[in-house]
Amino acid sequence: MPVGLLRVLFDRPSSLSDTDFLAWRQGAFSKIPGVYLVDILTATDKVEEAKPYRYENSYHVEDTSLINNDLIQSLLSAENGSHALGKVDFHLYERIEFNEREDIEPRQRPVGSVVITAGMSPIDTEDIIKDFYDWYQKEHMPILRDVPGWRTGSRYKRVATFGDNAEFASPYVAIHVYNPENGLGGEQWTKSIKSPWTKKVVSRLAAPSHRREWKLEV
Repeated sequence: MPVGLLRVLFDRPSSLSDTDFLAWRQGAFSKIPGVYLVDILTATDKVEEAKPYRYENSYHVEDTSLINNDLIQSLLSAENGSHALGKVDFHLYERIEFNEREDIEPRQRPVGSVVITAGMSPIDTEDIIKDFYDWYQKEHMPILRDVPGWRTGSRYKRVATFGDNAEFASPYVAIHVYNPENGLGGEQWTKSIKSPWTKKVVSRLAAPSHRREWKLEV
């Protein structure tokens, strides 16, 4: 069974108060099969045309093959029966790898944890994809593991997109979770973006990197 992630990005229903909105998010899209963990995220980065969504629910699923267009349409019908949703994107990914600190329980994240999603679009040739994988595993991930406050890092390959497709979804995305107090932007983190190998990988992207910053709400 291919383990993976269903990222659901959406506009806020205008009819809900702050309290009701958070409560709705905790129970939203409850018919997704095989969910073992849900991340309820609110964007903390700047609103831009390329980054319109402010809210994301990420559903970690045991079997991505159970997610299809019929299921997505049934989820939308169920939610629109209660609240008028605006635009919604569903991006389905299969997990490539998962890394974690050895001294933590990865499913027990502090409220307010920082979540970074970094989408990348390497040119789809055999040598470039191999170099992209090697870079991440041999250099990029080892550097990030030593950033203060880093907790977990996952990497995924997109297999399907449903919904309005209002925000670009890269074919690959890395998702890193940090403690609320962390070393993002510091000396160790900077090594991950300024190395010669990183610059080579970035120079061979078919589209610009799509990086988002989020806060874990619950």
